[in-house]
Amino acid sequence: MNIQENFAKIVPESLNNIYRELADAVKNTIKNQEDQEKLILLIQSLTKLVKGNNSDEKIIEWPARIAKIAVTELGLGISSVFACFIYAMRKTFGSDVVDFKLFGGQILPIVDGLKSLSEIKVKRIKPDEIFTEEIKNKRAKVKAKEQLATQTSNYIQLMLTLADDARSILLKLAIILDRMRNPAQDESDESMQLAEMVSVIYAPIAHRLGLYAIKTEMEELSMKRLHSEMYKFIAKKLAETKDSRNKFIDDFINPIKEELRKQNFVFEIKGRPKSIFSIWNKMQKQNVEFEGIYDIFAIRIILDSNFQDIKEEKSECWKVYSTLTDAYQTNPKRLRDWISAPKASGYESLHTTVLGPGGRWVEVQIRTRRMDEIAEKGQAAHWKYKESNDAKEENSWLTNIRDILENAKLIEVEEDDVYKKQLYSNDIFIFTPNGDLRRLLRGATILDFAYEIHSDLGDKCAGGIVNGKSVTIKEILKNGDMVEIITSNNQKPSEGWLKIAITPKAQSRIKKYVREAKYSKAEMGKDMILYKFNQLKVDFFEETITKLRVFLGEKTTLDMYQAFGEGKYDVSIIKTIFEPDTPKQDKLHTSLKNFDIEKIIHPEEEKINNKDLFVIDNTVGKLDYEIAQCCKPVFGDVVFGFITIGRGTRIHRVSCPNANDLLSKYPYRIVKARWANRQMDNMFEVNLSFTSIDSLGIVSYISEVIMKDKNCKLRTINVNPKDGLAQGVVGIYVTNTRVIDTIIRKIKEIKGVMSVNRTN
Repeated sequence: MNIQENFAKIVPESLNNIYRELADAVKNTIKNQEDQEKLILLIQSLTKLVKGNNSDEKIIEWPARIAKIAVTELGLGISSVFACFIYAMRKTFGSDVVDFKLFGGQILPIVDGLKSLSEIKVKRIKPDEIFTEEIKNKRAKVKAKEQLATQTSNYIQLMLTLADDARSILLKLAIILDRMRNPAQDESDESMQLAEMVSVIYAPIAHRLGLYAIKTEMEELSMKRLHSEMYKFIAKKLAETKDSRNKFIDDFINPIKEELRKQNFVFEIKGRPKSIFSIWNKMQKQNVEFEGIYDIFAIRIILDSNFQDIKEEKSECWKVYSTLTDAYQTNPKRLRDWISAPKASGYESLHTTVLGPGGRWVEVQIRTRRMDEIAEKGQAAHWKYKESNDAKEENSWLTNIRDILENAKLIEVEEDDVYKKQLYSNDIFIFTPNGDLRRLLRGATILDFAYEIHSDLGDKCAGGIVNGKSVTIKEILKNGDMVEIITSNNQKPSEGWLKIAITPKAQSRIKKYVREAKYSKAEMGKDMILYKFNQLKVDFFEETITKLRVFLGEKTTLDMYQAFGEGKYDVSIIKTIFEPDTPKQDKLHTSLKNFDIEKIIHPEEEKINNKDLFVIDNTVGKLDYEIAQCCKPVFGDVVFGFITIGRGTRIHRVSCPNANDLLSKYPYRIVKARWANRQMDNMFEVNLSFTSIDSLGIVSYISEVIMKDKNCKLRTINVNPKDGLAQGVVGIYVTNTRVIDTIIRKIKEIKGVMSVNRTN
């Protein structure tokens, strides 16, 4: 009993045709009886699963179609056919329905690679946008094209990192091609997005691999969906000009045919119109109507002789070229010699352009039958003994596929450009929320990603959301992560960030910010010293500055200025140095502590002159301020302002532990303050401490409470178990004090939580 009859006994009668085609496709691929039995077992298992679960028969049909494409159009072998059916079973019925041991260790990487590739989310990119009227400037068009090419290259490199076996990528091509050919079989509502993916990602992959027939078909099918009106227009124009075009082709090729026959060449010569997509592309690039495109067809001369070797093939092609140029005037600038130096994909052919009847330029391609097969099937034809018993030959073929994809140029301006090698072994690929793909060094963190997007975003980075989960700036990213950056206007780069960021861009920006911040603090410190010197009537000379520096034990004057600016020293210490007999202010300080700080700083509203109020608002043009890190006030807290030197007004809570100290030492720098009457957009940083019974799930319960509140984001959570209890600190971002109260109340409701308090 042959394989076709075996298939007919297993599958439903309605699927006999597709399985008959599959049997014809694999008969030369199956090397032994064992392979045949394995394939029959797989199909039998899939059929039983479908029937047993009352599933759609399409689940039996589509892997057969994919397998047929894989064998007949991509040149893959029986391992890939097995992978098609195993992938279908695992995708539909779970990972435990197939025992991989029965099919060899090489199948699992192919199937796992297919699964990973199916999970890639692709941003909707329209490649034709670079030709729209909005981008008229040539330089802008080039830049837009570069961005598109880079994005395409990034997606391809992501696919390579996710698929260990190159056959996974080839099978993904087969799946996409099948979906494009059978739109009725595509049950999703994303046909437009699929067409864009094909145009941006999968057609370029086919092109790089030399799968020109598949590449052309993908471009045609995607254009048919994305630009149906233009597709119909060009198709109609081609139909209308068919008769005149055929007459021209006959007039052109007849003299060549006659001469080649005289020289005893065995050949086929044909003329065919270029693809509709190719014509449309030329119309856009050249900014002309259909009638302005003269090379809408190409002549192909295919030699069918039995050549002794490749050297003879090349020689015969050049003889045909000589015959052609004797008959017609050639354009030497348009000669493309891919016979002497084949493309990386294996493509070999001579391309030239000659002046035909009526002064019309005609493109002519000269190649042998072997070269033509490679041009249609790419690597599948180039590596004739693929997936043979010779493992070395098979590995060479698969390695070559990866090399072609990895070393592809970023911008393809001309087909004969030299490939520019790119090494991506140390890279990962990360998605933004809107689907953009960014490449980073392996080991990069949330902070690196924020700086990759924009320097300002990096400076304000307070954490991130990775695949829906809140994480800190230290989180190390993995290939294919979807990442959203959380920002805070109160966040600023620090030297500690240099231990978190690993990318040169992030490191450079952080170092610059820290360096500038140090000089800024030094300027502030200098102003503070100068102000105090003026108060004490001390001359601001090198001698007095040195005296102060030596007393404080600072190495340089710059270090001393910076120390004052950072608050390491209080300026009152200057008085003790230059006026050592001055009585201390302890008595005043003690007496002030006995006052109600809230009444001093923030008296009742009706008594306040609005002109004296500092209003905390982010509106453009408002006064500069910063949130004090010692007490971290939040919108809704009762606050006051403290005027700093060079850094604007610092906002403190009236319950700040430093409030009494500031009031006693600098009463003249205290200002009344209140929040703007409207809710601000800021996210404020808050720490909550909690005590609970030691439980494995306590972190999950608290995290869940926080993540469910849209006005609250989780920053950090740390727990230290001790003696049956768990004491921890939760860092969160909130919009106002009401959110804090709500979160505290909800955490207290968690079983086992004993106490929750705001710590700052």
